Amino acid sequence: MALFTMSKSPDLGSKLISLVVQQVRFRNRPNLKNPLPMHYNRKRLFAVCEPVPPPNKPVCDAMLKPSDQNSVSIVDENPYALFLAGKLRRDFTKHPMIAIFHIDSFTGREFDRIRLMLHDNNFPMEIQQRVNRQVTAAAFKGTKWAPIIPLCESKTAFGFCSTTDVSMLMKMLKKMPAFILIGLIYENRLLHRDDVDNLVKLSNNIVNLHSQLSTTLNLPIMNLTQNLMIGQVTLTNSLSSYTKSQESSSSSSDSDSDSSSDSDSDTESKKKI
Repeated sequence: MALFTMSKSPDLGSKLISLVVQQVRFRNRPNLKNPLPMHYNRKRLFAVCEPVPPPNKPVCDAMLKPSDQNSVSIVDENPYALFLAGKLRRDFTKHPMIAIFHIDSFTGREFDRIRLMLHDNNFPMEIQQRVNRQVTAAAFKGTKWAPIIPLCESKTAFGFCSTTDVSMLMKMLKKMPAFILIGLIYENRLLHRDDVDNLVKLSNNIVNLHSQLSTTLNLPIMNLTQNLMIGQVTLTNSLSSYTKSQESSSSSSDSDSDSSSDSDSDTESKKKI
């Protein structure tokens, strides 16, 4: 970049122009054939195209942003939008737990990785990526799901879960940074993120209480079975000893009878002689 400076000569008393060369380092090499547009072109275009209403007169309807009622009426006239609204309503009534996410930017490969991760962990959750605000308003207006409509203003996604395992859902969300949980519908109740954390703690406590209750209920049964096993072992031992004693007594009686029969036969033979 060349800069011109003014210098004054003491002898001639006139101003001389001297050329000073200064090198400026650019981060990117400039494209001289196709230069970038000026940064203020977009702002200047918006400033020129902005409507200016006449003074002391109301703004016409064409300059106003369409309201939600008009958008819903447009959706009602579209049969495909009505079909999507009915499908969304059926999905909400069919699944016991529905997660509401705010979506950050992510790639298709990352979404495929998330689907494979959910499949590998046996967590049945179907993610609906894009949710149309107008379709959501048409589906839930006047129903018990009407508080969900303000949550669908920005990029929103729904996660339809077939189970109510909240702890598993929070575990999966740690591996899904692009999906930010902003609400959860659990057993027909809309929960905030803080409520979801409390629900996870409560579910863990309930699991511990269930295990303690099961052990408490199984303790007398275990004692009873142990006593029955001990009684059965003692009974079998006593029966085996009794049978052995009976067998020994029967064998001794048989031997005595044999000896007596032999003696009788000897006496009879002597008498005959």
